[in-house]
Amino acid sequence: MEQGLALLFPLFLGLLQPGRGGRLDVEPPEPEVAVAVGESRQFTCRLACADGRAASVQWRGLDTTLGSVQSGVGSSVLWVHNASLSAAGTRVCVGSCGTFTYQRIVRLLVFGSLSSSAALWTGSLVLGLLLLVFLIYRLWKRCRPSRR
Repeated sequence: MEQGLALLFPLFLGLLQPGRGGRLDVEPPEPEVAVAVGESRQFTCRLACADGRAASVQWRGLDTTLGSVQSGVGSSVLWVHNASLSAAGTRVCVGSCGTFTYQRIVRLLVFGSLSSSAALWTGSLVLGLLLLVFLIYRLWKRCRPSRR
C-alpha cells in the first residue's frame, strides 16, 4: 500500500501528468496476479501514442535478480523466472507520450505448492506423535508400581 502511495506522490506534485489520447495496456490485465513457487510468468506493457509519437514504456519496481526486462519502442516485457517468495511485490509499468505520463500497477503474489506444505505438516505431526509416545512411556515407567 505504501509503495502505491509513493508512486502517486509525483502525480500530486505535477511531475507526472495524466495522459490524453493514449492507453497503457498490461497483459495479463488483472491488478493482482498469482504465481506458484517455481513457475515463470510474462507481463507485457504496451502504449500507443494518439499523435503518432514513439512511446516510451518501462517496468519499475523490479530487483534484477528476480526477473528480466526487455523494452522497445511502445512496449516492455517483464519475465519472472522460477518464482520464489521473494519475487512477490508491486511492479509498475510507466509509459510516456511526449509530456504525458501513464502508469499501471500489477501486484505479483507468489504462493507455495500445497504438496510441500502438506508434506511439512505431515512430517511435523509424525514427529510430534513420536515425542508424545516417548514421554508417555517414560511417565508410565516412573509411575507404575514396582514388582517385588
